[in-house]
Amino acid sequence: MKIEQAALFGAGSVGGSLLCRQRENLEKIKVIVHGARRERMEREGLFARGETFFPKIWEKGTHPDLLMVGLKNTQLKSSIEELRDYVGPNTILMPLMNGISASEELRAAFPENIVLTAVVYVDARKIGNELFCGETFLIQIGDGEEAVLDAVKEALLSWGISCQICQDITRRQWRKWMMNVGTNQVSAILGANYGQFQQKEAVRNMALAAMSEVVAVAEAVGVDLHLADVAAAGESVNKWSPEGKCSMLQDVEAHRLTEVESFSGKLVELGKKYGVPTPINETLYGLIRAKEAMYS
Repeated sequence: MKIEQAALFGAGSVGGSLLCRQRENLEKIKVIVHGARRERMEREGLFARGETFFPKIWEKGTHPDLLMVGLKNTQLKSSIEELRDYVGPNTILMPLMNGISASEELRAAFPENIVLTAVVYVDARKIGNELFCGETFLIQIGDGEEAVLDAVKEALLSWGISCQICQDITRRQWRKWMMNVGTNQVSAILGANYGQFQQKEAVRNMALAAMSEVVAVAEAVGVDLHLADVAAAGESVNKWSPEGKCSMLQDVEAHRLTEVESFSGKLVELGKKYGVPTPINETLYGLIRAKEAMYS
C-alpha cells in the first residue's frame, strides 16, 4: 500500500500549521474548500513566518488516498454530507481533531472505510489568513492494520510531517483530551495564556482538578489513565510557549462557539453513564455556555 495523494478538509490553526510544514509538497496535500473561502484562499493564500504560500485546491471528481479532517468538533456533524463527495471506496480517513469522539462519528458515517485514530500536538493559532506556528507539530496514529499505519506514516514523513505509530493510541488520545478538558476550559473562562498557567498556581490547580475528573471517568470506562498523568500534564505546561493560547480561548476571543460539548459535555455524559461525579466539569460547562451566551 502506498499513499500518493492526500486531501485536507479544514485549514484552521491545526490544518494550516500542517500545510505550513510541507510547502515543498503542496501537490501532495491539497485542501478541500468552497465558495467564498475558496476565493479567499486563492486570492490571499496563507501567511506564515514572513511568507505567503498558496495551497492547492482538491477538485471534485477524484478521491484522495488519505483524507485528513481538521475541522472543529462543532462543524463535523454538519460537514458529513459534504465529505461524502470526496470519500472513495479506498479512502482512508484520519481526523486531526480534539476530543475522543471524532473517529467514532466518522466510522458511523463511513462504515466501509478505514478510519484511523490520531492525536495531534501543535502550538499554533490563526488570525485571518495568518498562521502563528511554533516548533511543535506531531501526529500520533493508531487503530489500524500495520500496513495501513506504515503507509500513512511513510507518506507524512516524506512530506515533512512528524508522525509516530502508537499501539496505545487510546490512552494517548484520552491523555490529550484530559489536558484539553483542563487547560482549554480554564483558559477560556479566565482568559489565561500558557504563561499564566506557568506563573499562577491557582490557575494551574483549577486545570489539574478538572483533569482529575477525566481520570476518574477513564478508570470507570477501562482506559489506562492515572493521577500520575495529571501530575505529568502539570509539568508539561511549563514547556509551552508562554505567549501561546489554547484553541478554546482563541474561539472565545473571536466570539465563536467553542468545543465545550466535546470536552466537559462529553465527560459529564460519560460520568452519568458510569456513575462518576464530575462537579467541576459541570461548573466549567455552565460557565463556558454562559460566556458564549454573552457574545454580542
